[in-house]
Amino acid sequence: MELHELNSMLGSQVETLSNKVQSNNHSLLQEMECDDMSHTNESYKLKEEALSVYQQLQLIYDHLTHYQRINSSFSEMTSETVPLKEETLQTFKVLNQRSGRDQNSTDRSVELDEELLRTRDTMNTLQHELDKKIEELKQQTEVVVDLTSKLTIREAELASVTEERDQARADLMDTYLAQDEVVQKAREARDKAMSRKNMVEIQLAKTRVEMMQTSSQLMEAIQQKVGLSQQLEEWQVR
Repeated sequence: MELHELNSMLGSQVETLSNKVQSNNHSLLQEMECDDMSHTNESYKLKEEALSVYQQLQLIYDHLTHYQRINSSFSEMTSETVPLKEETLQTFKVLNQRSGRDQNSTDRSVELDEELLRTRDTMNTLQHELDKKIEELKQQTEVVVDLTSKLTIREAELASVTEERDQARADLMDTYLAQDEVVQKAREARDKAMSRKNMVEIQLAKTRVEMMQTSSQLMEAIQQKVGLSQQLEEWQVR
């Protein structure tokens, strides 16, 4: 806008000066003709000065005309540059938008990497807990095996006591001892057998209780293992 106004103003000034130069040129020519016709005897010096002024004005006119042509060319070049400038600005806008999209893509990639690291940490934690539960399950299994072995021994002892009791009854039936001796021996055998039986039953009951507790702990450990395995599979699917 400023270049256009400056161009218009300079054009007006050039046109004004051009008119003045042409007017002065015409006046000087008329004066010179009049001087030649009516004052042939006047000083040649005055004509030289008038001619010098005319030449200077003509030179100024030529310079202004040349400047006007240059300014006109500059205006045309400016008018051609404006679309190019707008096209350049549009290109910069597109590049900035692409840069913004690239930045958003980079930020999203960073977020995905962080989420992947968090998922891996969670999976490692679950795997550690699962390994711990598996180790506890192995220990509980060993305890169950030990209690099962003890229970088998107690059952064998109970069977042996039962066999001794039956043998005592048979012996009692087969002997012809006196009534008191038979009764006394029978009572002693019965008492011994009952005492041993009670002891074995007490031990057997304790062993069964321990086995039930261990079985309960084993089932709980198995359930925890299954839960951790399911969580680990879900994290791996993700």
